[in-house]
Amino acid sequence: MAEMTERRRGALSVRAVRHVGLTTALVFVTCAVVIVLSAISYAAADRQLSGLSARASGHITKVDGSTVEAAWATPDGAAHTVRVPLSIDPPKVGTGTDIAYDPADPARAIVPGAQVLVDGDRATTGLVLGALIIVIVLGYDGWRLWRSARLTRRKPTKLLVRRVRIQRGVLTRSYLELDDESAWLPVYYDPVLVRMPAPTTVTAYGDPKRDRLVAAEFDGVVLYPPGRVVRREPPGRRGDNPSRPDDTVAERARSVSGLGRQLRVDAVACIAAPFIGLLWAYADQSGFAGWLGATVLTASAAFWVWAIRGSDPS
Repeated sequence: MAEMTERRRGALSVRAVRHVGLTTALVFVTCAVVIVLSAISYAAADRQLSGLSARASGHITKVDGSTVEAAWATPDGAAHTVRVPLSIDPPKVGTGTDIAYDPADPARAIVPGAQVLVDGDRATTGLVLGALIIVIVLGYDGWRLWRSARLTRRKPTKLLVRRVRIQRGVLTRSYLELDDESAWLPVYYDPVLVRMPAPTTVTAYGDPKRDRLVAAEFDGVVLYPPGRVVRREPPGRRGDNPSRPDDTVAERARSVSGLGRQLRVDAVACIAAPFIGLLWAYADQSGFAGWLGATVLTASAAFWVWAIRGSDPS
């Protein structure tokens, strides 16, 4: 019955699918922006480096901050100089250096440590990292969706359970605790959980004593698992549903049903994002742009991870 209901309503009728889908879209958009900006930067670096096929030996003639002036001679004996911004501490005047230049236009040249080389490498990292995150997130989402869809094909059984909220750190998750306290079934949040009396009978798809993943159905809503069945009570601060929900429960269920509130609650997962961004910018020496990119990527990934784990906003 549950499978027929889900097919009729469609996957988007499942709140967990909408929640994970929203955070996946956030990750996708963030990575897409990083990929586009990295592609622009890579194209600019590639234009500066194209054609630099000739090599020569030269020396540093002048240092101006992070920019050096290098001099060398082409095989025809003509002398040339070039100013090159560096990404490293500049060498002293008189230091020998290799020169890569365009034989058709010797004025286009670089030395080792040139900023353009770092810009190209950094752009490549952005392209690869953005694409890799998209592939991992979409692949993992697809696998979990396929896995969850198969659960309701099992033979249904009845279980007496209590809905409990477990807060560990800043993350809160919902579980269905078996009446004999032999297992705890993690479930994605749905407003139906708020109005679930304790204890109550649900339809289970799977055996909590045998299966790693078990879905449950209550009041026509299928509650899918964000993780495996737990055999011991999950650690953390516990909150139980009342045995007889009163009139205020329905209003509370409506107030916490929206994904806007879900994202506001999940925003606490992003606390570390700016600090991770600082570490990235320091290690990569990419400045404000690197900090901003790493912070936004980390924040969007944090939203997605909490959605995948089944964050409870109630």
